Amino acid sequence: MVSKYTVVVLLFTYFCILLYFLYLRKISIKNFIQFFIVQIFCILIIGLIVYNKNTMLLFNGLYKVVKNLQQGRSTFFFGKYSTTGFRLYFITLLFLKTEIPLLIIFIVSFTKFFIRIFKKESSKLDLVFISAVIIFIIIASFSKTQIGHRHILPIYPILIFYTSTLATDKKFSLAYYILVLLCILSSIKTHPYYLSYFNEFIGGNKNGWKYFTDSNIDWGQGLKQLSLWIKQNKDVDDSGIYLSYFGVADPHYYKIKYRSVGIISNLTEEQRAGDNIIKIILKKLLLQYL
Repeated sequence: MVSKYTVVVLLFTYFCILLYFLYLRKISIKNFIQFFIVQIFCILIIGLIVYNKNTMLLFNGLYKVVKNLQQGRSTFFFGKYSTTGFRLYFITLLFLKTEIPLLIIFIVSFTKFFIRIFKKESSKLDLVFISAVIIFIIIASFSKTQIGHRHILPIYPILIFYTSTLATDKKFSLAYYILVLLCILSSIKTHPYYLSYFNEFIGGNKNGWKYFTDSNIDWGQGLKQLSLWIKQNKDVDDSGIYLSYFGVADPHYYKIKYRSVGIISNLTEEQRAGDNIIKIILKKLLLQYL
């Protein structure tokens, strides 16, 4: 809860699932109430520990997140731009930012789940885990704030735990262990560029920026490297650059002459404007002709 506020969606999901079980009389009202008392108690305890006995900070943070989700943010998705989000944004991220071996494990488990549904053999475990993932993705897909894969990270522990049952399935156990090994190797290969990771469906990390931006790619960690690149390219160094920067540092600290495209978080409006690089470029062109 304190690492990702979107976990609150799971509490809503479990409320719906348990309400359904209550309707089917698979659980009692006592079980239903006990579950949520335990959940709320745990949240309060975690809040006391993490926020130094000020649990209200947890709820204030949650309130602000829910409020901001409805205000919308700039979203870039496959060459398109929106401030109200795209319905396929998160499901596409799930397919492109998940290692292919892990994705295969998920798909096999989902296929088995739907086969059990068709045969009317699904269990309570199936409904609890799969419903949680589906509801979470649907709610995220209708959010106006879609700025990164990190918003759907809470579904991964659920999916990994649920799909681990393949390890005990005689038909899939060998394939499961091979896929897990491949997943580990993929993780080693990606090191240390985990934040900008994209799988081989779009050609890996190098092509991710063509389809997504924001925290799917970076959090401003490359400003120092950009400064070094500019110094190596004298023409750019003299005239300055147009800068779209998702971060909180001041580019001037790294001696970068720039004109801002978008918002640089911790600067004033005057500072965000950067330098008048158009004037610098025109002056340079004028000197060439004189």
